[in-house]
Parts: sequence; C-alpha cells; structure tokens
Amino acid sequence: MNSLKIIIINSLKPLIYFIIYFLYYTKKTTHKPIVCFFAQCIYIFLKKKKNRAIKNIKVAFSCDIKKAKTIYRQSLYVVINNFLSFAFIIAGIIKEREINDVDINNLEILNQVENSKKGTIAISGHIGNFPLMLVVLARKGYPVSIIYRETKYFGGNIFKKVFEFYNITSIPYSNNSSNMIKQINKSLKAGKILFFFLDQKGKNSITVKLFNRKTPVFYGPFIFAKRTGANILPIFTHFNGKKHIIDVFNPFLINNNLDITTNIQMMITSIENYISAHPDNWNWTYYKWA
Repeated sequence: MNSLKIIIINSLKPLIYFIIYFLYYTKKTTHKPIVCFFAQCIYIFLKKKKNRAIKNIKVAFSCDIKKAKTIYRQSLYVVINNFLSFAFIIAGIIKEREINDVDINNLEILNQVENSKKGTIAISGHIGNFPLMLVVLARKGYPVSIIYRETKYFGGNIFKKVFEFYNITSIPYSNNSSNMIKQINKSLKAGKILFFFLDQKGKNSITVKLFNRKTPVFYGPFIFAKRTGANILPIFTHFNGKKHIIDVFNPFLINNNLDITTNIQMMITSIENYISAHPDNWNWTYYKWA
C-alpha cells in the first residue's frame, strides 16, 4: 500500500508543482481564502485530530472548551499558511523581499555567539514557520546546519537538494549513528549553527515534563554541547498575523552540578514558554497527553 502511494504521488509531481507555482503567483488574491477553506475543512472533517488537539490544549492551559477551540482554529490557519510557504520553499520560488520582510529580534546575541567560533547548538521546536526561519538565517549568511529525515516521495533526495539550494548544511538522519555523530561533531567544530527541534521525540529519548505531562524528548543537545563545548542557543519563530518573527534568546548554560534530565528539562521549559506565548503557532495534534 505504501509503495502504491509513493508511485501515485510521484506521478503527480508535475501537477503538484504547477499548483504550487499557480498559488504563489496568485497569492495576493487566492492565498487567504484557500488557507481559510482548508483550515475549516480540517476542523470539520478530521474529528479525531480536532478532539486530540482540544484535549491537549485544555491540559496545557487548564482552559474551557470554548477557549481551546479558538486556539485550535487559529493554529490551523497558521499551520496551513506555513505549509503553503514550505511548498514555495521546496519549489525554490521564495523571493529575497520575503526573506528581508522577516524580523529578527536580538540578532546581536546570535552574532556574539557565532563570533566565538565554538559552534552553536540551536534548540528550537516545530513552532511557526521553522523551515522559513532556517532559510532566512542561511540567506543572511549564517552557517546553518540541520539533521533531517529524507522523504520517499518525488524520487528521494528532495530535501537534500532544497537545503543545498539555500546553502544549508544537511546531515541525513541515519540508523548508523556513528556516522551521523561524526558529521554532527564535524559541523560543530566548523563553527556551524546546528538546529535541534526538541518538541518531538527521537529514537534516543529522555523523559521530561512538557506542560506538566511526561514527554519523551531527544537529549542530543546536552551530549554534544558537553563533548564539543558548543554554545546552546534558543531560537524560535512565530507568525503574528501579519509577518514572521524570529526570536533569539540568551545562551543556555549547562549546569554541571545537575544531571542530564534536569538540564534537558530547563531546555524544554524554554520551548514550553514560547509555545505558551504563541499557542496558535504549534501543532497541538502531535502529542496524546489527554
């Protein structure tokens, strides 16, 4: 069944790219109604996802169902909007003016950390338009690096080609962990900014609390920072309804007197705080806390 699905999607590649180009060059008139239409369809027809999201929001914020539904509706608009933007990024049709239109707060912190030449571990989450964040930083000359899992669609290697197009160093996720670790160490020693998205569980996980619920998360940033001496820098992004904002925060300092779980918990708390500040920018259907 999966093989058939891959064949069907691959055969539709020309049509999919035509639709992407059409949406991009007509977005002044079509973008908002299309986003609203699909957001409404998802809200109405994908009931399991809606129920899970609403329960998760109620768990996170201890709010009533009316407030939870409002947050979920708003998040659907942002998610669909970001999905279309990601399609434009894959197609390579993002213009420089769109990159320059993204605001970056506290850029001086990023510059200071980068100038240390130690390499930087950027901890982030799947919040807002995170692919656009990577493209913006790379296009502004920052040595961005990312670990990724390649798609089986469109013949494979599509993400690798996209990263190369935008000058982003890519490290493919591999079951051969020793090879991946070598590439990560090499990237950090070269002074690159390596992004880790910690709001989703990885193969090697540690249990901490996210919104006061036990949640398995990847503990790699702590290990690599200890081994290489790299800086740890929280960097997130959100859409405020008008434009995309990238927020850079002060470096995270590892406390050697505390264990790995406590250090990772402090990193996850920074992600939780950012989600709390921008709840409509996170995908609430991922975890099953409720």
